[in-house]
Amino acid sequence: MIDNLSFKDFVHYAQQAKLGRLNLPNGRVKRLLGYSKDSLFVKLTDLYRLINSIVTMHGLIPENILAIIAVGSAVLSPGYREVYITRRKFILFGPWVVDHRRVPIQPNDIDFLIITDKNLGYAGTWLKKSGIHLVNRGIEQMAQCVRVHDTVSMRALSEGIPIFFDERMKSLSSKIGIKSKTPRKIYWNENQEGHLSGSIN
Repeated sequence: MIDNLSFKDFVHYAQQAKLGRLNLPNGRVKRLLGYSKDSLFVKLTDLYRLINSIVTMHGLIPENILAIIAVGSAVLSPGYREVYITRRKFILFGPWVVDHRRVPIQPNDIDFLIITDKNLGYAGTWLKKSGIHLVNRGIEQMAQCVRVHDTVSMRALSEGIPIFFDERMKSLSSKIGIKSKTPRKIYWNENQEGHLSGSIN
């Protein structure tokens, strides 16, 4: 088991071609016809390439990245939504009854928030490709998220899972005053060949 990793650690594994995959708690892998039995995951190589394209586009270096946070329906806890349906007890007649079901969450995209030490544009930047959706916020934008009611930032702090982060992220969270409400955490491991894989549970 590996303790928390920074974005610089992520870059190091990428440069060594030692990236595996990140397993997510909600959803199944989409197939041509429906969904497979495999749990949803993202290849860390794909995630790194997309993040690196933002880094390159804006002339950043790894030290500019405070955190990568997995957000959205793929990591929500609990991993289901409550559904209530009102119907007749016997199809067309009888008293009305309410059926209650728990429907597993099936995300359309896998979302990540990238926090940088400077603002990249008025409201950050974003990139979407191959089912991965990246959103960016700078430190100043994060610090003002409550005042300007930036729900993306606020939900990332309360419901998101930081997967790569450093000490600056901890001080930013305490400064903003939004505490994490999720019981989920990231767990990293290396296989025998030294490839990095993670699971959010």
